[in-house]
Amino acid sequence: DKVKAGISNSMRKVVGAATKQEDVDPATVAVFLDVKQKCEQGIIVPLKEIRRLCDSKRAELKRIIKAQVTQLNALEEKRKQMTDRAAILKEKLKTYEERTKEQASRATMILQASQDMQQSLSPAEVAYFELLENSLEKVQKWEGEYEAVRTKTDVFAEKVDRNQVVPSVNLSTEQLGTC
Repeated sequence: DKVKAGISNSMRKVVGAATKQEDVDPATVAVFLDVKQKCEQGIIVPLKEIRRLCDSKRAELKRIIKAQVTQLNALEEKRKQMTDRAAILKEKLKTYEERTKEQASRATMILQASQDMQQSLSPAEVAYFELLENSLEKVQKWEGEYEAVRTKTDVFAEKVDRNQVVPSVNLSTEQLGTC
């Protein structure tokens, strides 16, 4: 509209209030109308099209931003859940380690006492000590898994804090089972 007003103001010099009626002839009016039409076709119409396209892009960008905010909120919730699960897993691991250490200590005392009394172990004692060894191996395996989950959670939390979040999280079936 500003362009149109500016063009109309400048065209008054050719044909307008400042032009005397006796100076106006059909050729001058034709020139004015031709220039006006060219300005409308070459300037006004393209400007309106640009405005329409900009409005369309703006609406699309708003939709994209809204979707990304929704995804970011979902990722933030997942990060919180993963952090909570890691804390629970850490507590369970600590409890299990304490119990395993206590059982290992008892088993060592029992083994020492039994060796003092007898040179060989009974099948039940052998099975008990094998069970203890298996428990220790499981604890070591869980420590590794816990560290892996904790590391992933820390990295993810840092990415969320720095707004470097990838819109989707792909976990394998094994990783989903771990969560």
